[in-house]
Amino acid sequence: MQQAFVDCWQTIDWAITAEATRDFTVSVASVVGVFIAIRGLNAWRKQLRGNTEYDLARRLMKAALKVREGIRTVRNPFMSNAEIDEAVRDQYPNDTAKNIPHFDSSTAVYNARWRAISDAMLDLKLELIEAEVIWGAGAKEQLEPLQKCVADLRIALSQHLQLRSKRPPPFEPDKVNEIDRIVFEVSDRPEKDDYTKRVHDAIENVQSFVTPHLKI
Repeated sequence: MQQAFVDCWQTIDWAITAEATRDFTVSVASVVGVFIAIRGLNAWRKQLRGNTEYDLARRLMKAALKVREGIRTVRNPFMSNAEIDEAVRDQYPNDTAKNIPHFDSSTAVYNARWRAISDAMLDLKLELIEAEVIWGAGAKEQLEPLQKCVADLRIALSQHLQLRSKRPPPFEPDKVNEIDRIVFEVSDRPEKDDYTKRVHDAIENVQSFVTPHLKI
């Protein structure tokens, strides 16, 4: 039995065995290398997606806050003489404020102020397109309350300017009060201003949506 084992051992072609062992080792190493590479690629993709969503969430929140600040600018009930003169010069470069009826001066100021909202809404809509690509239609739904606030302010402002230009007023007193409550900011505290609360709630809605994506 021992002699048979010795004979078998002596007949082994160790060169072939060594080559086969080397090929097997190389194959195993290749498989392990591919596995590690795939795991690394998946981790990189996950990190890249996380960074993309974080950056998009940050930009979307920033755009929403710019809309909020634009709304506050438009609703400011105070108009300084300097603001009126600058707005009128911009809209009527060949005239001066004193040569234009008061309601036209106000219109010029509101047109100038509204540009802040227009620019902010443009940024918001651009970010929203990407948000829909990444997160689906749910992203658009989260922005609708804020967009509705802007639309309502635009309508109320148009009606307010009609009131300034027409006598007698084209609206009933209750309607006039409703318009004024939207156009003029009474307070930046939600509990003291119904429209401010609507904007505040709309911003919180956006914030609740983007906050989970602000964590990498």
